[in-house]
Amino acid sequence: MPAAGDSIDATTLDRLQKMVGDKVLREITELFFEHTPGRVAAVRAARDADDLPGAAQALHNLKSSAGMLGAKRLQQLAERMEQLARSGGDDESPWPLVEQLEREYEQAAAALRRVGEDAP
Repeated sequence: MPAAGDSIDATTLDRLQKMVGDKVLREITELFFEHTPGRVAAVRAARDADDLPGAAQALHNLKSSAGMLGAKRLQQLAERMEQLARSGGDDESPWPLVEQLEREYEQAAAALRRVGEDAP
C-alpha cells in the first residue's frame, strides 16, 4: 500500500485493503468521493440555518466514512463537531469549525486521490 500522507492513516487503509481487496477498497473510496462533499455542504447549510440536529446527522455520517478510510483528523473533527451539535451548542458551538472541516476534507480527499493514483 502506498504512503497515504498526514491526512490518512496508512495502517487503517492497509488493513481495510487486506480485508476487502483492491476492487472493494476502490468502490468504498469512490463512495467517499461521491457522498462526502454533500455531507460537508450539509454541515455548512446547517450552520447557515442554525440547524444543530441537521448538522449532527451529517457529521455522524461523515465521521463514519472518514474513520473507515483512515482519515483520522477528519474523523476526529467531525466527531467533536457532532458532540457539540448534539449538546445543542450549550457550551460551545460547532459553527466556527465548519471551515476547518472543509479544509480537513480537502486534505483527506487529496491524500486518498494520491493513494488511488499509486495503486496497482
